[in-house]
Amino acid sequence: MRKTLLPLVIVVGIISLGMLSLYVQGVPKSPTRPALDLAVMSFDEKNAYWESRIRIVGGPAAYREIAEAIKEYPVVYEQHGEVHVFGDALYRVEGLKGIATCDGRFLYACFHAFSIRGVQELGTDGVQQLYDACREALGETSSQCEHGIGHGLLGILESDEYTTSELLQALAVCNSLTPQSDPTFGCAGGVFMEFGVHSMNTGTAAPRQFRSEIALEPCVSIPDGYLKSCVFWQPTWWIQSHPDRRNHTLMARKMGEWCLQFSASKSVIENCFNGIGNQIQRLTEDTPSQTAAICSAATSDSNLLYTCHTRSAKRFTFYHSLAESLRACDGLPEHGAEACRTEAKSETEQRRRDIAKYGSSFDELQ
Repeated sequence: MRKTLLPLVIVVGIISLGMLSLYVQGVPKSPTRPALDLAVMSFDEKNAYWESRIRIVGGPAAYREIAEAIKEYPVVYEQHGEVHVFGDALYRVEGLKGIATCDGRFLYACFHAFSIRGVQELGTDGVQQLYDACREALGETSSQCEHGIGHGLLGILESDEYTTSELLQALAVCNSLTPQSDPTFGCAGGVFMEFGVHSMNTGTAAPRQFRSEIALEPCVSIPDGYLKSCVFWQPTWWIQSHPDRRNHTLMARKMGEWCLQFSASKSVIENCFNGIGNQIQRLTEDTPSQTAAICSAATSDSNLLYTCHTRSAKRFTFYHSLAESLRACDGLPEHGAEACRTEAKSETEQRRRDIAKYGSSFDELQ
């Protein structure tokens, strides 16, 4: 009897091994994948890849995978762009509950893209729900997540060039959120940035074409209540669209002149110079010690110089060590330089506390 069954057992075993082999070929052997060369993949390929990984291993594990894949990228802006793709895929797969995966690394890119996709999926009627999810995930530090909502509110229009009317419609939605979103860095900030750089759909900026007659638009054509926020984001558009943008000193001088044309209000002009400081990294090729050359080309006013240097120092702390970032304060009179360093240190320490509280270590952010 055993001799009769033995060949049958062997045949069944061979067939079973063959079936198992076919099955294993179609299913990941392990949640872990080899290092990716994301540089050769298109946006759609990356998006499909991360959707697949999120379905297989879950959002948090896939997030660890992309963090590992981009850890050697030389600049955080490149990491930011890659994680934008991930955040988009995360919402597609997990919906609102996926927001718990995101954290403050990579300049909050996961939150940015997650909330942009959320607006596209939920529409304007669902924005309060998405806003509530941002605030639940990040508490008082939720402005970066809210910023993505602003991008999304214009992005869902899929316009080749946004109109002022569309801008005001998006701002009205931001203004309807409760409690109020941060007017500069939150929802409205995302709207103004999107109006200028037009970054939606592919995650790659295609800025509004610059013409000298619209250099101050849309800020001079909107209600005064939005002006302070608008002028902060205007330098972001200037730097990405102006024909002279590669002549950094000349660009700084032009931006300083434009800022002074916005308003007689000191706070509005100061926030425009805050916006210049926020973009110093682009104008110095990521060199904090070159801040003085750019700020002094933009203005000779001592108060505005302080504003420009201090915002630059704060911004550089996202990309460099604190000691290196504080070199952006060099060039100010000693009392001003010390105050600049104190402000930048204080903001860095607050960010350290916020990120520890809401899901990522400060070392990882650096």
